Amino acid sequence: MIIIGISFSHNGSVCLLKDGKVIVAIQAERLTRVKRQALDLDKNQTALNLCLDYCLSYSKVKIEDIDYIAFSTPWALKDLKEKCIEWINGISPKKRISVKSVSHHLAHAEYIIHYGNNENGTVCVIDGSGSYGNEIKKNDYNDLEDIYKNNDNHKLGYTKETVSIYKYKQNKLSAKFKVLSSNTKVIDFTDNIRSYFHSIGHIWEIVSNLIFQNGNQAGKVMGLIGFNKEKIEKKFLEFDRDFKPIINVDFLNTEIKKIKAKKNKPTDISFLADIIQKDTNDYVISLINKFISEKDKAIYLSGGVMLNIKLNTEIAKNFPNKKIIINGSTEDNGTSIGAASAIFRKLQKRNITENPTDYYGKKYTYEEVEKSLIEKELNFKVLNNDDLSEFIANEIVNSKVIMLSYGRSEFGPRALGHRSILANAFDPLTKSKLDTEIKLREPYRPYAPIVLENDYEKYFDLKFKSPFMLFDSKVLNNKLPAITHVDGTSRPQTVNRDNGIVYDILLKIKKIKGIPVCLNTSLNRPGEPICEKPDDAINYALNSEADYLVIENFLVNLSKN
Repeated sequence: MIIIGISFSHNGSVCLLKDGKVIVAIQAERLTRVKRQALDLDKNQTALNLCLDYCLSYSKVKIEDIDYIAFSTPWALKDLKEKCIEWINGISPKKRISVKSVSHHLAHAEYIIHYGNNENGTVCVIDGSGSYGNEIKKNDYNDLEDIYKNNDNHKLGYTKETVSIYKYKQNKLSAKFKVLSSNTKVIDFTDNIRSYFHSIGHIWEIVSNLIFQNGNQAGKVMGLIGFNKEKIEKKFLEFDRDFKPIINVDFLNTEIKKIKAKKNKPTDISFLADIIQKDTNDYVISLINKFISEKDKAIYLSGGVMLNIKLNTEIAKNFPNKKIIINGSTEDNGTSIGAASAIFRKLQKRNITENPTDYYGKKYTYEEVEKSLIEKELNFKVLNNDDLSEFIANEIVNSKVIMLSYGRSEFGPRALGHRSILANAFDPLTKSKLDTEIKLREPYRPYAPIVLENDYEKYFDLKFKSPFMLFDSKVLNNKLPAITHVDGTSRPQTVNRDNGIVYDILLKIKKIKGIPVCLNTSLNRPGEPICEKPDDAINYALNSEADYLVIENFLVNLSKN
């Protein structure tokens, strides 16, 4: 059975499942080169077709081989299913393909249980907002009946799901709790007046907008944690006995006026990050405590809020006897996999699980890479894996910066050693070089390390493997200044053989320095998506101050090109 999953969302994606297993998945932004590329059928059908072609080409599947289209969206459902039927069958003349919809939070939940090895547990989904309350039941597969037996659809019309709790037990997923949030009163940014939903995701969007005049910079807000040294006794978000998040709009508007009256650098108002991080931690820990049981072996985490490394670390600390199950695409791009998995489980009455991974993109062939390099008239060498990893390790230790595009591309927002920039974690000058010459980003934002899975406990106060950079920890070694944040923490990625050549590079660095750690950051310019194709990496490299570009086994010395 072949199912195409689609996330019609602000960071849209498409995946292909074959007999319940993910064969390939791609975010639209990687192909259009537009950061956070939305997918919808009214404005972005070209992007959708690019993603579908990418998945079919990689899988060697013809369009008439598709059995179902499964989609999810946080936007208004309206006639989206009808448009999707018209779209897919307009390009599939030989076969009529069935289309099914999955409510948004359910798609998030289905995404993460796909990677849980059928462990019994509590599933926690939190984001900015999901499906509209009065449209959840209009989806072919939804979870509202589990909670609201006799709901009045009219009363749910101006609400959106913002928090959902499920139980996963004996291959069955059942909803136990859901917050359907209403709009806040107006938030007044003076130059921008608007309303939000009462949700964890939206409080981060509000503060991101306040600090950076851009609501999509939650990661930058997290980067400010550690700069504030004063104790702040303020709360922007509270919750009632029914665990409904409530944004304190009046208090926020007062704070906004104070802040807007001055010209502040982000670090001057870093206390805002501390406030909402504490608010977030307090809410989520209390919520999980409410619903977790002794019989639960695992806590499953999904939704965009679960990209918050400070929160995930706090969850792990508070529930040390529970297995934390999380994967690299917890935000909306993962709902394409979740929607497809949901339809497979519904039709087949079974759950296919896979080991967590985010390497779902394409590995480019020798011929494809060579063609791109020749077209750019670049000089290059071709090395075997052992020689290449040894060369890279030696150059990193010598404080050279390596741009690396190797193996299948990552699906989610983290570069995990396949579309990465690698640099010297031991050199205190590395960070400023990356900030000013290559990544061109704010100096307060930290860089992350990769470390051998067998050695991480020697260098980081981490109690478990972290393959997706979704937890932070104290750095235990003072020889790693380039990856140590101002608060003494870092967010390591633990690496094993399955991660490809970066594993071999770390082994070589260990031989040279005795410590198998390397700085790893994403292969992209500011404001652009992570590089996908060889041409993307080449264009970036030629307009940077990096020292080497490596695409598969091709080595380009940028100083000689």
